[in-house]
Amino acid sequence: MLRLLRAGLIALLTLVVFAAPPATARDRVVDLDPFYEQLEPYGQWFEHPVWGTVWRPRVDQDWRPYARGMWLYTDEFGWYWEAEEPWGWATFHYGRWLIAEDGAWIWLPDNEWGPAWVAWRASDEFVGWAPLPPDAYWRADGELLF
Repeated sequence: MLRLLRAGLIALLTLVVFAAPPATARDRVVDLDPFYEQLEPYGQWFEHPVWGTVWRPRVDQDWRPYARGMWLYTDEFGWYWEAEEPWGWATFHYGRWLIAEDGAWIWLPDNEWGPAWVAWRASDEFVGWAPLPPDAYWRADGELLF
């Protein structure tokens, strides 16, 4: 009887664990429409000749992405950017940043969520990060190209 109970419990636990896999970042896809209205008070939307509809925040001239806020480590996603900007919930987790022809930062929205869209570099003394441009992609061998 104990053996039958143990087998039933193992089967139930297996079903619970494997029947509904946890959501991944790939599953966190959103509609872009709300971004346009919610970011409007903080910047300007315009048509870029290469990238299409982009957003330019109203910020100081020395502002740059992923500089005002902090990195938080999460069990689910690893390093996550917690922005100070009131619009950071969108621009640091959906889409990519690039430098426009006039030297200002602009944001290209995307519907895929990420904890932060950056490339990391480290040495024995320093750790650094930089925003990934829209044309960055991963090769099959794991190399990041942009």
